[in-house]
Amino acid sequence: MSEYTMTYADPPDISYPEPTAPADANPKDAAARSKPNQACAPATAAYWWGYVHEQGAFKYAAFNWRRAPVKASVYVEAARRHLELLAAGEVNDPDSGAPHAAHVMASMAILIDAYYHNTLVDDLGARPAPLHKVFNEIADVRARAGLPAQDPLARRQDRGEDDA
Repeated sequence: MSEYTMTYADPPDISYPEPTAPADANPKDAAARSKPNQACAPATAAYWWGYVHEQGAFKYAAFNWRRAPVKASVYVEAARRHLELLAAGEVNDPDSGAPHAAHVMASMAILIDAYYHNTLVDDLGARPAPLHKVFNEIADVRARAGLPAQDPLARRQDRGEDDA
């Protein structure tokens, strides 16, 4: 058996002319910088999110929330269910096979899109206490008590204790 070695020819020397205008001379460049940039969003999540919407389109029709009013509570509760299952350790939804996190994304996307298409019915009822104020107060109390900002369950699991 002989050893085969593949060789490549040197690429041709192609030179491109220097641009005559500054790099940002195109007016579209400046306009594009003022727009949201999806390059910072992970494509992996976006594809799973799209898959969940695709499954929803088969079940309920694509963009159905744009054709008729939708209750915010339906999507908030759906997101909560998926978050609870994810928090309980179930990564993928057994019905769709998609990550629970993608279902949460889909529910939240529908809320946002329905809002902008004027089909969102805010039926969430009474609003809770101003949670940002509560979060800040807890952080202050934690700091005064010298408690680290860490997951207390992680310490319990390190000691081999079961959840209560």
